[in-house]
Amino acid sequence: MKGSLDRWGYTYEVRTKVGVEARKQNQTTMQLDQGGFDVLVANHSACASEGVIHGVPVICSSEWNGAHEVSTPWQEFMDKGELKYYTAKQIDDWVTKICAYTYHREELMSNEWIDHHPDADHLRRQK
Repeated sequence: MKGSLDRWGYTYEVRTKVGVEARKQNQTTMQLDQGGFDVLVANHSACASEGVIHGVPVICSSEWNGAHEVSTPWQEFMDKGELKYYTAKQIDDWVTKICAYTYHREELMSNEWIDHHPDADHLRRQK
């Protein structure tokens, strides 16, 4: 990634991952605001979701990133050099969908989530 950004002449900052306590004073959204960044590039980081909600375009290098659905895929950005922009409704729908896939540890360990997950019908039939 860094090599491609260098080749294209982009300036960037690599965010240093800090411990949990230090994150309170070093949140992604704070860095976005203070640094005046135009875009956030992420791989498997939750900060991509923070960027989307904060209103910054996001480029994801992994289709497994939770924000992939409302981001520009890295390869597409490499091919076209363009960012995808999403409407407030698309982002609201994505947030609602992400929340539907969020479960507490107890729900996961007991498999209770299967009874509620919108895409788990095939698992319910196996019970």
